[in-house]
Amino acid sequence: MSAKQAYAKPTRRLPDMPPEIWLEILRVATWLPEFSEAEYAHIDFLDAPYKEVYKDLWPVLVTKSALTRVCKQWNIWTTPFLYESIFVGRGRVLSSLCNALRGPTASANANSEEEPQLECGQPGRYTKRLDIALRCYSTSPINVVGGDEAGHDDWVQLTSIINMLPNLETVKFLISTTYRLQIPTKVMQAIATTCGPSLQVLDWHPPSPSPSLTDLSGLLRRTPNLRVLRAVPSLYTQHPYTEWDDLAETPITLSHLTELSAEWIHLGLDRRCRIPTPPPLNHLILKDNHWEDFLKVHGPSLTRLSLIPLHKRTIDWTIASFATNLRRLDIQVTDWLFFPRNLFIPPTCTHVGISSRANQAENYVYRRLAEVLRQLRGECWEMLIFLNDRDVRDLCQRHPKMVRPIMDSVAVRGVRTSNSHGQSLALLVPREYLY
Repeated sequence: MSAKQAYAKPTRRLPDMPPEIWLEILRVATWLPEFSEAEYAHIDFLDAPYKEVYKDLWPVLVTKSALTRVCKQWNIWTTPFLYESIFVGRGRVLSSLCNALRGPTASANANSEEEPQLECGQPGRYTKRLDIALRCYSTSPINVVGGDEAGHDDWVQLTSIINMLPNLETVKFLISTTYRLQIPTKVMQAIATTCGPSLQVLDWHPPSPSPSLTDLSGLLRRTPNLRVLRAVPSLYTQHPYTEWDDLAETPITLSHLTELSAEWIHLGLDRRCRIPTPPPLNHLILKDNHWEDFLKVHGPSLTRLSLIPLHKRTIDWTIASFATNLRRLDIQVTDWLFFPRNLFIPPTCTHVGISSRANQAENYVYRRLAEVLRQLRGECWEMLIFLNDRDVRDLCQRHPKMVRPIMDSVAVRGVRTSNSHGQSLALLVPREYLY
């Protein structure tokens, strides 16, 4: 026996199973509900940093990448899983991503200025979700009033990428920028023409650049299966209201809409868009007081309502009275001091979620919050949820003595208190602070 044979590493053979079973195993190993299936996607009304939004996605992407390198057969099996969700976090990756999506023809057409044409061998056909989380600090702002967009390489490359993703179901923008950017028309047209019929979720997470009214209207007319919508049309055009009025002659029909973030009611969305009655709409996010007429029509179908006032006087806290079948009511205030004493909790509501944009407070503020919570009434109210993890950390770590007063303020009516993950606040502080 040769020395090479004596010290050779033992080979491991994979179990001999049908490909269908292997594919199911690989699916389970890389499955993340919200990022793998559009039906699980929803609007998170908290303006969380993108690192928190995508913290669960990164380990899954690493696992998928590792599985493609096991062997040639696994590479064939796992490539659809690898490309089903694409996350763009830096502008510098757009060029390499564009080449990867072109497939084997990338090197031949690397210097071509023509728009890429979709071919059978390109992996973009597997992609169902695209998350664009660019940081635009180094990108000059677009001159939105008739400016030249052609010089912005990131937008041009992003347009090329979207043109190679015909089966997209979810598109999310989470772009950090200090500029007043507007999404270029070419990007909006690419989404509409390439994946409009398959699109189910369209989300511009604040403070992402927003589209013009014309571009947004054109896109919504091409998305008959849209289920979730959050978009704030840009007002940086020369005559935005006149432009939107000109488009109102042919209303937009959103017949499958289930979630809507209504940050543009001052432009008359309820008059320009048709949501069938009885509608499937069940979640609505409001930021102002101008939705009374809309809620009179669609309020009975809502099961979840989220209120995010821009300041303490922009919302009538009794507006939830129009939602007669509400199950969950979420509230975000600028500071716990502004938490409303006159909040109306519908008789059918079982869960109330609360959050503060300040993310920290002093003891006297939490005492005042406990007093306000003690005054609230709800016939079916079962759970009080602190939606923001930063609020929970501030309360439980910096002010642990205030956890018990807050819990007791609602416990007298049989209401439990938890964080967004379902953990009781009593489990997050040392026991000596609870007695």
